[in-house]
This record gives sequence, C-alpha cells and structure tokens, in this order.
Amino acid sequence: MANQQILKDKEVQVQLIREKFEQSNIAIVTEYRGLTVGALTRLRRQLKEESAELKIYKNTLVRLALDEIGVAYDKTLFEGPSAFITSVGDVSRVSKVLVKFAKENDKLVLKAAVMENKMLTDGTVRELAELPSREELIARVIGGIKSPITGLVMALSGPLRGLVYTLQAIKDKKENA
Repeated sequence: MANQQILKDKEVQVQLIREKFEQSNIAIVTEYRGLTVGALTRLRRQLKEESAELKIYKNTLVRLALDEIGVAYDKTLFEGPSAFITSVGDVSRVSKVLVKFAKENDKLVLKAAVMENKMLTDGTVRELAELPSREELIARVIGGIKSPITGLVMALSGPLRGLVYTLQAIKDKKENA
C-alpha cells in the first residue's frame, strides 16, 4: 500500500516537472556540488529578479519528464547533484545571471539546457548570455527605424532653412544700406 502511494507521488512530481519544462522558455541543467546554502540563496534571488527559479529535483524524475516530452539527452548529464533553472522571462538575461554567477563561484557548473524541446550544450548557454536582452534589441530596432526618418526630415528642411538664411541676409543687407 505504501509503495503505491510512493509511485503515485513520483508520478505527480514527474507531471509537475514536465509542465514546468514545457511552460518555460528555457530550462538549464547545472551541477551545484560544493556551493553553500548562502550562495544558492543568493543565486535564487538573482534568478527570481529575471523571472526564473532554481529547483532541485531527483535526476531520475527529470529524466522521466524529459522522456515524456520527447527530448533526447545524454544520460551523463544527470550524474551527481543537479539543480534545474527554469525561466519564463528573457533567456539572454537568465543566461547572463548564470554565467556571471558561475564565473564568481566555480562550484556552479553549467551542463546543458532544454529550449523548445531541444537539448543545448553549456557552450550554447554561454552564447545566449552574450546576446543583447530583449529590451536592447527592441531599442536597436526602433533606433534603426527612427534614423532614416530623422535623416529625411533634415534633408527636406535643409533647402527651406537655406532659403530662410538667404532672405535674412538680404534683409540685413538692405537695412544696413
């Protein structure tokens, strides 16, 4: 009877993990062996600011959830203690937080990530960290759209401005004469 309840609990946990991975823009697999509780708490706070969260699940349950989703993965990723970061926010910003934290704390090891049901390497996570954030990209697009319009306004107003300066010079000449 107790075994049935344990199995049921594990099925519920697998379902929750699967849903968390499916609803996230990215899910990053890390190894946290050797990190202090204080360091993990600090990382959790930084991630929360970026609409991400760090959870520690049993590796076997995560593998079952990934199997249900249909994600192909290397089984060696799930050796040792693993922490899983899921995010519904900007993928680039979350990656930046993790890469920066991993540089400051060599105990945090980025292993891989799941994005759009595809497994990404730790190198890809580092590349995502180098991308500009969503806000920066929007600002660049708006700046690119605005620049030609500003140039057009300046080009169209140039001859008119020249005419005004010429008329002013003629007026000044007649007043002085």
